[in-house]
Amino acid sequence: MRSPATFFLGIALLSLSPNRSEDPEALGKPALPRPAAHDAGAADAGADTGLADGGAGAADTGADEVSIPRFVTENVILIGDHEVFPDLNLKYTPLDEKLRLGIEKLREEAVEEAVRLLDDYLAARPNSPFEPEARLALGVALLMTGDGDAAYNVLTKGDGPRWLEDYRQYFIAEAAFRNGRHDEALRMYQEITFRFPGSSLVKTAEMRAADALYAAGNTREAFAAYKAYAHGARPHEHLEIIHFNMARCALENGEWEQASKYALKLWSKHPESALAGPNLEILAEARRHDRKLGAPTFKQRYTRAVKLAKHHSLLDRAVEEMSALYDAIPDKKANRAFIEKVYFKLGTLFVLQKETESGREVFTNIYENEVFSVSSRAKALMELASIEKRADNNRKAIDLYLEFVEKFKKHADADNALYMAGWLRHSMKEYDEATKILERQIREYPKSDVRDEALWFLAWTHFKSGRTKKATALLKTLVKDVPDSQAAPRAAYFAAKFALKTKQDDSAREGFEKVIAEYPLTYYSFLAQHKLKELWDLDAEMPDAARPDTRLATDDSRPAGPDAGPADSRLTTHDSDLDDGDTPVAIADGNGTPVLDRFVAASRDTLTVNKAAALLRLGLSEAAAGELQRLKENAGSDPEGHFAAATVHALTGDYYRAIVTLRAIFVSTMLRRPSSAELKFWKRMFPLAFKPHVEASSAANKLDPLLILAVMREESNFRPKVNSPVGARGLMQIMPRTGKLIAVRKNVQEFDVDDLYRPSVNTLFGGWYLRELVVKFNGQLPLAVSGYNAGPGAVERWLRNMGNLDLDEFVEEIPYKETRNYCKRVLQTYGIYRYIYLREKTPLPLFTRLNQKFNNNIDF
Repeated sequence: MRSPATFFLGIALLSLSPNRSEDPEALGKPALPRPAAHDAGAADAGADTGLADGGAGAADTGADEVSIPRFVTENVILIGDHEVFPDLNLKYTPLDEKLRLGIEKLREEAVEEAVRLLDDYLAARPNSPFEPEARLALGVALLMTGDGDAAYNVLTKGDGPRWLEDYRQYFIAEAAFRNGRHDEALRMYQEITFRFPGSSLVKTAEMRAADALYAAGNTREAFAAYKAYAHGARPHEHLEIIHFNMARCALENGEWEQASKYALKLWSKHPESALAGPNLEILAEARRHDRKLGAPTFKQRYTRAVKLAKHHSLLDRAVEEMSALYDAIPDKKANRAFIEKVYFKLGTLFVLQKETESGREVFTNIYENEVFSVSSRAKALMELASIEKRADNNRKAIDLYLEFVEKFKKHADADNALYMAGWLRHSMKEYDEATKILERQIREYPKSDVRDEALWFLAWTHFKSGRTKKATALLKTLVKDVPDSQAAPRAAYFAAKFALKTKQDDSAREGFEKVIAEYPLTYYSFLAQHKLKELWDLDAEMPDAARPDTRLATDDSRPAGPDAGPADSRLTTHDSDLDDGDTPVAIADGNGTPVLDRFVAASRDTLTVNKAAALLRLGLSEAAAGELQRLKENAGSDPEGHFAAATVHALTGDYYRAIVTLRAIFVSTMLRRPSSAELKFWKRMFPLAFKPHVEASSAANKLDPLLILAVMREESNFRPKVNSPVGARGLMQIMPRTGKLIAVRKNVQEFDVDDLYRPSVNTLFGGWYLRELVVKFNGQLPLAVSGYNAGPGAVERWLRNMGNLDLDEFVEEIPYKETRNYCKRVLQTYGIYRYIYLREKTPLPLFTRLNQKFNNNIDF
């Protein structure tokens, strides 16, 4: 997801007249402004479950005097004395069909088609009640095609839509800029600050005013304006554009040192920028005039290599430039601290690049060379142990972890090294040695961050050694000591299960019931439900929870798997869910009458809600999302304010920001008991996102749509454009190679890996792959889900080695920590979805005994 910056890259990249710059189309397609706002957060998609951690705190905006929207019911925002109703049903008539289609095409950025439809609509219905919206939409579409003259003529006729006077003036200024009327554009950009001081476009207009100054030839004034903007800009607001334009202005002013300074900032901090090529020309030109300039410092070269490494496709260049930097340092003795930093980073980059032997060589040199600091040598030893662990050289890894403890006993990582050595002994089934190491870890590091995990694996090791009573006692101690930790529900569940092993049936049943009561919507609660149903035919009621008011279209709660058919695929919701981001929104009272006149003396948040809704009606979801960031920023610690912000994010189809907005409030107050009053928060955290695409994939692949949503949520947090560090793409995080193989199997012609960013393609391919895994592992969801993460080959190996276990025990024994946790998260999320959206509360479709057999339908 793009950060909420002042511009989409496009018009904003340079936005200079053709006679003063390169062809703008070579730098990006003209696009629309997005108001500056705080980034919603960069939560790791694979790590967020909504239940696992406290998340980020609410933003402190210092805006206590601003009134906060408060949701009184599911569909009413109360702001001051005004009730604002988000109404999903626009009152289009059949005569407005071209307008609807035109806005849809604009949303899809099919701008040529949007122009044709909107132009035809205005010609056929000049006095339509939707004329202001249609005219603004047409103007925007024309701007996106680059036709400034036509855009100006359309935008300056008649009135604009309610609430969007500032946007209309901004787009007129853009059209004037496109026409080469830079003085007029400058005046209009500057007027936005005075006419609409509370507008989200103020910062955007400041930058565009600087662009207009430059385009008009006022390079000194433009430089000062860019500098003033950069001083107040947030780091994510495309500062590479500002630095480039400052460098360009300085170059034209003959200020070679300033040109080099700002060009080097872009070179070092934004090496992936589309402006990298033109920027090099500025550096070369500055150095041509002053031979002392243009050479980057070692620190700038290091920063550049680190920034390159953040992009998976640029990792080779990062390694190359970091290696060259080490070789280029002239006085290595004087720069020893910097060399140490470079050398360590080079080893890390080799590991990321999967050049394991090179990484091993670098870290070995650091560890064995006493010239390096003790801190670096200790970190290098931990890296060496980690390399061996990832290579399945477990005995070598154990030796290195134990060597770390002996040599760096007081180091902050010593407790973790000892824990890892014990865990590896356990994974190798050397239970006596594992017991000794884990007991030592608990004894010597009683305040360790991994103490709970060490206690758990010590208990598990006792169980695997046949010491069930000792294991049970440890688990009960763990629950008692840390009842609110993530380890507690796991310990409570297996304490109950171990009671079954020792024929204590009553104690076991009581234990399972307690897991459900204390930790209701966790993976282990769902396991406990399954046990109660299987052994005693008991249906456990979740505590303090009302029946949800949304459900699947069918009463048939069939499990996902080979027998789950298309009847499960239709997700139906009440309007109160407000989760269909594809539907435009109108803000009106119950009679369809606008609540407030535009720009009257109302709170800023009232204006924000109405402006966002008007932008949604025009199909400008990105701009609407930027407006709606304000609601989150103003919410403080008020749960209802956060809920309002999350809801309007969901209305834009930005489910990721809706989740991030609620995370801190949700985790701190609703982790355990989803009461009737809290159910709406759960629906925001677990939305019915991308419904049409999920339904289509469900029907085509005969999968429960809620299972698809669960995988999607844990893979990407509903971000259709996201890339993983290893290159997986889109909503269900499909690797390009896997996408190609699926396309062949599905006989999809002319497939391009960029199609994986399209929700329709990604959900269909992801659902197909998941379905094949369900079939391969005979309907055993934990195995199918694990295969989705680690690959089916890995699950086949584990089945051969651990096929005599119960399924719940098998999950705990999965060798890959990432896959082990992923499997639990997805199943937990799937259970939550079933609970909050199904009428009947039923256990997850799990199995007790593991079926070791698997089919050969898929091997990639």
